[in-house]
Amino acid sequence: MSHTIVAANSTDVLIKPAPVAMVWTGAGSSLAEIAVPGVALAEGDLLVAVELATVSGADVRAVAEATGAPLVLGHEQVGRIVAMGGAPGSDGVSISGGRASAADGRELVVGMRVVWAETVACRTCSRCLADAPRDCTRPSRYGHDRVHRGWELSGGFASHVQVLAGTAVAIVDETTPATVLAPTPGAVARAAAALRTAATLRLLSVGRSGPSCGLDGRTVLVAGAGMMGLAAAALAAEAGAIVIVSEPDEARRQLALDFGATAVADPSLGRRAPGGLGWALNELAIAGREPVSVAIETSGALAAVDGARAVLVDGGVLVLAGAADAVGSPPSTESLAAGGDIAPAALVRHRHTVAGLHDYLPEDLLRAVEFARMAWHRHPFAALVGDTLPLARANDALDLAASGTHVRVGLAP
Repeated sequence: MSHTIVAANSTDVLIKPAPVAMVWTGAGSSLAEIAVPGVALAEGDLLVAVELATVSGADVRAVAEATGAPLVLGHEQVGRIVAMGGAPGSDGVSISGGRASAADGRELVVGMRVVWAETVACRTCSRCLADAPRDCTRPSRYGHDRVHRGWELSGGFASHVQVLAGTAVAIVDETTPATVLAPTPGAVARAAAALRTAATLRLLSVGRSGPSCGLDGRTVLVAGAGMMGLAAAALAAEAGAIVIVSEPDEARRQLALDFGATAVADPSLGRRAPGGLGWALNELAIAGREPVSVAIETSGALAAVDGARAVLVDGGVLVLAGAADAVGSPPSTESLAAGGDIAPAALVRHRHTVAGLHDYLPEDLLRAVEFARMAWHRHPFAALVGDTLPLARANDALDLAASGTHVRVGLAP
């Protein structure tokens, strides 16, 4: 549907037909459409018309676990700037006087195709004022924050999103498919952050620098073959790593081979059983490959965390990128004291470095966008969005995503 800006001043934008958002109001309810005819843009804010949004696992879990309502879901999307907070343009309609910059420093203008980070710092708390916005104590999160007056268009399940001033924005090209670009602010940027973190910690753990201490030639285990895991596998392979993907679903394991995995393993099998993780690692060792020195856990399953740490070489690095949405109950104090795989004594004895990853940096978003642009011809990123439904069928899209039939499901206004 085409939308037209019919009136604008330095802060307020009136659009016809009115932008709409699909709001989830709580347990037992379906997403319901609301209209937002007027949007108040602060200086530096952007109004972006959504081209395509994708349904992530976090969206499915928010509804299943009945947390955060009321909210507009969605933090993975690509769209086009239609207005900017600032002075009115010379035509009295478009708001062209506003100024804002992309994460790479380029000036943003109306008409640009963009993606944006899922979190924006408040810019007023003590952490932000100390130039540490990553540690903001009052961040706003697209698709996660409760809907409130003045920021109704706060998630990707909408025709438009109000992108707040200070959000890291990446300009994208016109030829890369929307199905490739939409997931970049979520799973792909997190995968880029996980690989950056792993490479940095690997350099520190060996106590020296140089290309041989990065990921090139290293054996990297990726636990989980969802969108983040597949992106992490492809990024690691592009960095020269030998990648093994551990994933219980057979179809996802086969898919991982198209995303750079040298080997795949079924973690539900015994470690020494054919097809199990130990068996796959042994096959790599026979081929002259080194043990696992970096593990990226993307599924959030506690068993996967244990399994990933258990195969790390002494001095190895484990990055927990999926544990923010952990599946199952946390381990008890008693189980840790008994000396399980994630017991502190084991970490110390084997000199393992463990890092938790929750948010990412603007550079990770830029890396994700550039990688998507360059790699979608080599890896079938576009095919990961199995079905695209109209925005009005957002409830059906959530159900389809929850079924696990596709890695991602698309929503198009």
